[in-house]
Amino acid sequence: MAAGTVTHSWVRIEVRKLSPRLRDDLLERCELRLSYDIVRFNNHLKVHPNPIPSCPLCRGVHDNKVRLYWVYDGILRFPTGLYPLMHDVLNQVQLRDMRRWDKVLGEVEKLPCGIELRPYQKEAVKVLLENRRGMLAAPTGSGKTAVIGASLIYACPKPVLWICHTIALADQTRQVLSQNLNTPVGLIGAGKEQIEPVTVALIQTLWSRRMQLRNYFGSVKTLIVDECHHSAARTYFKVIQSCFNAGYRFGLSATPYRNEEGENLWLMGAIGKLLMAIPPETLISEGFIAEPTVVFLHLKPITLTPADLNDWSLIYKKGVVENPVRNSLILSAASLFKPSLILVWSIEHGEILLKLAKGRGLKALFVHGETPATLRMQAIKDLNEGNLDTLIASDIFKEGVDIPSVPTLINAAGQKSKVATIQRIGRALRPKPPHNKALIVDFFDSVEPLRTHSHHRYRALSALFYTIITNSLSNLNLLEQRCKV
Repeated sequence: MAAGTVTHSWVRIEVRKLSPRLRDDLLERCELRLSYDIVRFNNHLKVHPNPIPSCPLCRGVHDNKVRLYWVYDGILRFPTGLYPLMHDVLNQVQLRDMRRWDKVLGEVEKLPCGIELRPYQKEAVKVLLENRRGMLAAPTGSGKTAVIGASLIYACPKPVLWICHTIALADQTRQVLSQNLNTPVGLIGAGKEQIEPVTVALIQTLWSRRMQLRNYFGSVKTLIVDECHHSAARTYFKVIQSCFNAGYRFGLSATPYRNEEGENLWLMGAIGKLLMAIPPETLISEGFIAEPTVVFLHLKPITLTPADLNDWSLIYKKGVVENPVRNSLILSAASLFKPSLILVWSIEHGEILLKLAKGRGLKALFVHGETPATLRMQAIKDLNEGNLDTLIASDIFKEGVDIPSVPTLINAAGQKSKVATIQRIGRALRPKPPHNKALIVDFFDSVEPLRTHSHHRYRALSALFYTIITNSLSNLNLLEQRCKV
């Protein structure tokens, strides 16, 4: 009798039917490869309350480790996406592979709407289809949704479920896929539940209605997760694993992997490993995305009290949100390099910058999470058509939203996340004829930990081979000739 089975969602192994040596070796490899240490374990429980199995060897006592495997009643279980990490030891185990894959189309050359795939897009689609599951790292402007994602849908068996994390992104994706595939595309979210052979869904709705939608989850054969770096979250993980018949599982993102190594186990478990990365320099050299110049402006030190230094919220408020020199430089850059998109993290910061922008005579608007979707889209339209000098936006525009003609992006939000930094600058990388240039403005903040966060952002952008300029002067006019966009 087989010692275990492999399904689309889970690997199950009857460890009680293995020899003691092989069982101990298998559990030791699981402990080494499918677990990670976490210091703030109780906080982690709030994000990932299930599954967090205790070690099968420590009698149910949690030891500040998170494990993506567990043994219950003699059955070892772990996500199929982590199968490649265990492949060597599993060669010694009798496994029955229960997975079945419907046939897919051959090489995709052209979409139904007539769009022909670029060479790197053909290669990406080919690699993903051959591997059946896994992630693609594709920079903003590479056509990851409109062309690569649409090609995967075109080639793969239906029903197809496409998961998004914001309603703005879901609406935009639905429109693009419907146009490029010449087919109706359903929507689950924002009070709608229209299911078609191809359906775009909001993860929050899938999670809240998971019991009502369980039959639909079971029918899905192809699953595509947009901005898949979010898939380490419990909601994503459980929804994805509920699609137990989805043989084809793909994740698309400019930054698939998270900053935390342990979180990447959840990503791989839900979707699969990173299969291909499209380098930004390839797209820049061929004119598919704009060539960015990044300017980091040094700020003068600010004075904080000892009480301030013990409170992160006060450090951020005084060093970023209410910093008059920093805010003045933000608006100076917005005045020199129009039109511009200013990204902020807090609503208060956006409101302060809006007031300052209007005081300088700039035509400006601030949009955030509570701004109605119709007004957000109108703001983008006004910016594109020259009716706005600058658009100030919260992190609702950090990723996914198509803003095709903004030549200047000012990252006013700060913070240290590599993922957030790269996602933010992606808003300015759409091709912009005739010069096809983009300007990114950021800051070297002057007080810890903001200073360290600045260097994290600097290193993240330097690693992408962008042109980096640092300037210790407050007068941006000296940069104007170097940064024509």
